[in-house]
Amino acid sequence: MIIESEDAGSGDVVARAKFIVVEYRLDAQRYFAGMLGLLVIYVGLKLLFPSGHGVLAYGLRYLRFAALAFWAAYVAPRLFVRWGMA
Repeated sequence: MIIESEDAGSGDVVARAKFIVVEYRLDAQRYFAGMLGLLVIYVGLKLLFPSGHGVLAYGLRYLRFAALAFWAAYVAPRLFVRWGMA
């Protein structure tokens, strides 16, 4: 219910809001493409880098998780825009 009075400042915002129709197909495509990218990076770098408790192993583990964060925060959203999925 929208209250149309001077005291309720949110009424103007609700009246001008633009609602976006959600396409579940695109949501599912983005989800699976993003998760596939995460899985490839995680497993690929885990197989490539050594495991253990040394300084090198911890440093490379940090690099692996930094690569995952970079994929999730920067690369995947840009790919989704380029592929028309955003």
